[in-house]
Amino acid sequence: MRTLDKIFNTNAQPSVTLNPLEATVAVGILMMMVDEEVTVYELDDLRNSLLELNVDGVDFNEMHAKAVSVLRQEGEAALFQAAKQALSGEAAEKAFIVAVKVALADYQVRDEEDEALTQLAQALGIPQNRMGALMDRVLDAV
Repeated sequence: MRTLDKIFNTNAQPSVTLNPLEATVAVGILMMMVDEEVTVYELDDLRNSLLELNVDGVDFNEMHAKAVSVLRQEGEAALFQAAKQALSGEAAEKAFIVAVKVALADYQVRDEEDEALTQLAQALGIPQNRMGALMDRVLDAV
């Protein structure tokens, strides 16, 4: 299992600024990487989640490319910090919901994904009871 502290609990200084939707894509990408097995289903769920947020396919591709560029050039911690800086309140909750959907893309949440969701919620300032309610909302929709 990966050590997630280096991603969620770091003071990395990203060189880019993300808007909330770009940050949501970044969170989704990081969630896909947690179990070290990125699937087409996860990418499809990420894309579909952004479509639900009124992001068209062209914009999604641009946001995805930007996040992947940061990931390749600066690493996971910097990508997460850039996302975290752009997310608060409702935007943070929307990003968390997208992360849950990505984790459920293969119809199961593995232990490392569950741990990542907990750490993600904490890092985004989402209280544990609210995290549970958001997860239930996603599960009820499946």
